[in-house]
Parts: sequence; C-alpha cells; structure tokens
Amino acid sequence: MNTFFTDSIRPKKRFEIHGIYTSIDKACDAGFEFSGESHPFWELLYVKDGVVEVIEEENTYVLYGGTMICHAPGEFHRIKSVKGAGARIHVLTIDHSGVLPENIKNGVFALPLELRSEYEKCFAKLYYMCYEKDRNKIGNSDACSSNAAPPSREAGNPNKIGHEGLARLTVFLLSLANISANEEMLSTSRGAAEYSRIVSVMQDGVDDCLSLEQIAQIRHVSKSYVTKLFKSYAGEGPMQYYARIRIARIQSLLLGGYSLSEIAEKMGFSSLSYLSAFFKERCKISASEWLARAKEK
Repeated sequence: MNTFFTDSIRPKKRFEIHGIYTSIDKACDAGFEFSGESHPFWELLYVKDGVVEVIEEENTYVLYGGTMICHAPGEFHRIKSVKGAGARIHVLTIDHSGVLPENIKNGVFALPLELRSEYEKCFAKLYYMCYEKDRNKIGNSDACSSNAAPPSREAGNPNKIGHEGLARLTVFLLSLANISANEEMLSTSRGAAEYSRIVSVMQDGVDDCLSLEQIAQIRHVSKSYVTKLFKSYAGEGPMQYYARIRIARIQSLLLGGYSLSEIAEKMGFSSLSYLSAFFKERCKISASEWLARAKEK
C-alpha cells in the first residue's frame, strides 16, 4: 500500500494500517445492547447517525451522529441504545504498525464535516473489501464480518479497493490527531457518574480484596444499587467486574516478574492456593500456563 502515499503525508514514525479484522455496519434499534468485550487490537466506533451510549471502563459517553471513539487494546467496552432512540454505527478493528498518535488513545471526537466525509469514504471501501466473498485477504484480515447488506458494488479489483481504503484510513487517523478530544460527550447522568466513581473505587482498591459490602460503604450507597448500576452499565455483576480487573492486575504482575507467592501477599489473598484457584476459575488455565503462553507470544 506504500504506493498510495506521497512524501508529504508519509508519517515520520511509519504509522501504517495493514489490515482490518472486522468491518461492521449496523443499524441499532431503540432496544439495542451489546454486552461488551475487550480484545488485543485497536477499535474505531463511529456513529453515523442517531445516538448511543458507550461504556469504556469507568467512563460513560453519549455519542451522536458524526462522533467517534477509539478503544485501546485490552480495554473493556460496551454499547447500548439510549432509551427511545436508535442509531447506525460503523465498527472497524485494525492491524497496524507504528505508534498511534498519543491523543487518539481513549479519544472521543466530534468530527468536522470534512473528516466525517473522509472517514465514511474510507469505511465504504474497506466494508466493500471485507464483504467481497472471493477477495484475497489483506494483512491479518481473516475475520471480517458484516451485519448489513453490502453497498452498491464498485467497479474494479476489490483487492485494490481495500488497499486504497487502508491508505486513506491511515491518513484519516493522522489527521484526527490534529484535533482535540471532546470530553463534553462524557455522560452527566446521575447513574453514569456514580458508576464511574464505583469503578474508580475498585481500581484504587484492586490490591485490597474488597467485598461488595465494603465497596458500597465507601460510596455510601446500598449493595443493591451497586448491583443495579453494574448490570446497566457493565453488563455484569459488580464482583464479576472487580474480579476481572484483579485478574488483569495479576497478569500484569506475572509479566513484571513477580512470583505467585509475592502476588498473593501483595493482593490480599489468604493463601497461594486461593490465588491459584481464583485465577484458574476465571482464565480456565493455571497462572503458570498463562505466563508460559504469554511469553511465547
């Protein structure tokens, strides 16, 4: 795809998009709700029209037509319709080399008209490429999917169309880095604000083995209210969420060279066996097996 770049727009750090893992164009009705996920690659969520609520770790955003949010690798995120409203969304997950511009990480953007138009043109080319049944896959693009009918067919080789789309998307993201993230889209609803505060309590107390009762007491709310908030915003119970961030913390410490005994003591587990059982129950493999696989990758 290098032939599509000119010297004037070629990034100095060689940031370049090589492939698309998924390309989704979806109409979300008023009752739409996606339970959430995290994965090891970057994801772009663009709202073409309508309004949706996006939960990204502790933050909750309300996004309108022409806005975009960028999810970093490993970041838990979910999406749902705002009560009584529908939307149309585009989702791209990307394979790239080089470093994304700093302000794109966790960025929420209200796109100017020219960037909105440019992104939609990029998406149309990449969506066509992914939908083409007989395409030659590009980069690591081996899991493209779609939840809507394909756009009208364009003339020409779909391989060429796909590479042009990747080049345009690279330039689009470099252009996006020149505008400021817009935190005004952060939800100001009472429930969203309290949810964010409770997640912050969990993150601050990730090493403390907190109980649901302790979490509720810190925020001066009832356990049932905490549970209701997490079912609404996280799509899971509060202790499931807390266990997930504790697992991520254990994995980080393992990669940092800590032994299981050191981690058990540091994170308030009553015994090494309890830590081992906690990890295996949630990851389906032992901590030592997980570390060996992580090192192989």
